[in-house]
This record gives sequence, structure tokens and C-alpha cells, in this order.
Amino acid sequence: MDNYVVFLDSINRTIVGKYVGGRQDEIEIENPMIMAVSFGEKMNLQLIPVFFRELQNDKNVPMKFTYPRDRIIMTDIAVDKKVLAQYEAMCAPIKGANEMTEVKDG
Repeated sequence: MDNYVVFLDSINRTIVGKYVGGRQDEIEIENPMIMAVSFGEKMNLQLIPVFFRELQNDKNVPMKFTYPRDRIIMTDIAVDKKVLAQYEAMCAPIKGANEMTEVKDG
């Protein structure tokens, strides 16, 4: 199974993503997402990408972000499988995402 991590960033947002490396003073996370929770009759969880892949040139290339270890709080939380399934679905390749569409005048 992939190496998922959960941590708090420098402004206390809960971030989930795949740990892909780093150095002693930083970690590199693939496709980090903010875990946003809202409460109504029941708790609702929404995963919000740190950067929307629709805005990058190649929409199917994983995005990697580097976080300095001295500005985050690491956890050992094991995230629920349903949340990870939602994360994976959001990171899955999009068929035809990079195809150009022809725009005709008139």
C-alpha cells in the first residue's frame, strides 16, 4: 500500500497525501489535499487539492510539493480507507484531459 501521511501545515490545515521522499529538513508530498470538515446533521468531509490539476499543463502528471519539517506537525494517524479511496479517485488519470479541442469561428 502507498505511504500516505497526514500532517498540519504552517497555518493548521490538515493535509493528506502520498509521502514520496525528502531530506532531513523537508518532506515531499505527491498530490497533497486539504481535509475540510463541515458539520450539519452529520459530519461531512471534503478533500480540496492544494493546487487544481486542471490548471497545470499536463493534467495527469502528479504534483509534488515540498514542506519544511520545521513548519509542519507530523502525525501517525492512519486515515480511513474510504477517505483514501476518495483521494485515489481524485488523483486518477483523466482520459483525454490533455487533448486540444478545436474552436471554430462563426
